[in-house]
Amino acid sequence: MQGDTKELSSFRAYDVDECLSQVLESTSTERKTIVFLDGYVATNEQAGRAFESCSAWCRNNRDQRRLVIVTSMPDIGKNYRINEHREIPNTTELQDNSVQLREQSVFDLFSWTFEDYQRAIENDEFFRAVEDKLPPYRANPKIAESEAMQRTKRLEEKFFVAGGSARVMFDVDATAATGYVQHAIAAVKDLRACSKVLAGRASCGVLNRLLTIYYRGLYEEPQYKNWLVSDFATRALAI
Repeated sequence: MQGDTKELSSFRAYDVDECLSQVLESTSTERKTIVFLDGYVATNEQAGRAFESCSAWCRNNRDQRRLVIVTSMPDIGKNYRINEHREIPNTTELQDNSVQLREQSVFDLFSWTFEDYQRAIENDEFFRAVEDKLPPYRANPKIAESEAMQRTKRLEEKFFVAGGSARVMFDVDATAATGYVQHAIAAVKDLRACSKVLAGRASCGVLNRLLTIYYRGLYEEPQYKNWLVSDFATRALAI
């Protein structure tokens, strides 16, 4: 993002060294720019090289550049120590002084609930953009249902498979979503290890695609809870 303009670049994974460098070099040195590196996985060689390139780009102009890493790895922030990273001073009265900005911060992005999806598809423009990713409406010849109810029923059918993964819900159709979750389930070799991950006592890269994280409440312990991504995954693993 440069100023008010959002720019999207995509290329093949094995072209990351050449293409990503070209993208980063094309950004302005005078305007504030944010780069989002989506889908980061620590064990992926190309993702690691992309992270190094983006980090070097950000370090070369800390005043104007910011880097956001988006990852589904639940253990990504376990080694983060807030005191190890310099606080960025407040330079405007419009900025909330109650929020400490640091050179590096970790934020939890919670998984989508069914209610989140419902609110999203109430927007007609958004619904039209993702409608082809939802299963077709199965009409009941005895009941004439409203457009809103038809949308909800299509959402319910997809939610059974996609669950809290907005990526699976909106990026792929119902058939591909089922295959995606089945492929992730097939990679699970040890159900006992899976149970430990859900209990927060272990981490496993294989399970990243099968996990969701939800906020339980400020006074709950723990405040966050890991769950399997959907009822489909839960039944398949019988946990």
